Amino acid sequence: MHIIDHLPSRTLIQNQEYVWFGGTSYLGMAHNIEFKFLIKEGLEKYGLNWGSSRNNSIKLKVFEEAEIFLSQFTKAPKALTVSSGMLAGQIVVNFLNENFPNSKMIYAPKVHPALWGKNFVYSNLPFSEFILNLNRTIEESAENEIIILADSVPSPHFEDYNFDWVKDLPKNKSITLVIDDSHSIGVLGDNGAGIYSQIIKNDNINLIVVASLNKALGCAGGVILGNEAIINSLTQYPFYAGSSPISPALAYALARSKKIYETALLKLKQNLNIFEKAIESLGKLDQVMNHPSFCFKNEALNKALLANRIYTPSFSYPTQNDLPITRLTITSLHSEMDLMKLSNTLKEYFGNN
Repeated sequence: MHIIDHLPSRTLIQNQEYVWFGGTSYLGMAHNIEFKFLIKEGLEKYGLNWGSSRNNSIKLKVFEEAEIFLSQFTKAPKALTVSSGMLAGQIVVNFLNENFPNSKMIYAPKVHPALWGKNFVYSNLPFSEFILNLNRTIEESAENEIIILADSVPSPHFEDYNFDWVKDLPKNKSITLVIDDSHSIGVLGDNGAGIYSQIIKNDNINLIVVASLNKALGCAGGVILGNEAIINSLTQYPFYAGSSPISPALAYALARSKKIYETALLKLKQNLNIFEKAIESLGKLDQVMNHPSFCFKNEALNKALLANRIYTPSFSYPTQNDLPITRLTITSLHSEMDLMKLSNTLKEYFGNN
């Protein structure tokens, strides 16, 4: 781990300059001039924080503006903002635990800690194998209320999850499907809409999507997406009522950034297309289709990248005893020269090993 005193963009300085292919700022919002200008406008109008419950008798309209934007952006019926993606997940999980105490909670492999609840056991089972046995697990369960928790894009070692199986879930039980969409929202789906509108479900399935806004969308906060009934219930839940809201300045910028996100996503797709074409003959990296992150478990490759002044995050997950995972992330900030430098280094390494 290295401590630096600046925010990386397409490069970072650690004794010398490196091209930075890490982090989750997929759309580069931390360095987007237009986005920063909106945040400054929000700061002038609302200040940095609102130190009050969202359920206070005084309410700031800007939170509602951000939530209307997010529901429209994701094509979800209703949205609720909170101060982090982790809190979004834990509010939902605790709410479900308390309101459905006799339910069976089924965790998909590698699910993020934001969705960990009662009787959680971490699993590295291949997702395809998990899905193969899911319907039987549900049908053999004594509980009539089933809660399935999964990530749309698992992290840090990405695996291509497919959610076509949702429409084939058993129809004789009440099922709540909770999906953490943190690595998808802003990047995947229709214009970055994420997973919500892509799920084809039966009438017995209640869909709830949670996500961090601090990745592609560049806001330190979280969102809960769902139907009107679940969102209205969550606004009365103590975990929500007792928590601080997202910064009103960020909510202001978020509600006004549709065109900014669209432009950044177009640039990201262009960069991703350049890189994928440059390395298409390699077939050595793991990638979720159309996602800008690529993963590998190869310490020697990580060292070769560093030797060529290319910096990538490499860390053990989920525990310090696990093998390090290295993840390359393409962002909208990278230049074509950056992408060629990375692809040429990869081709040289794999050509010699």
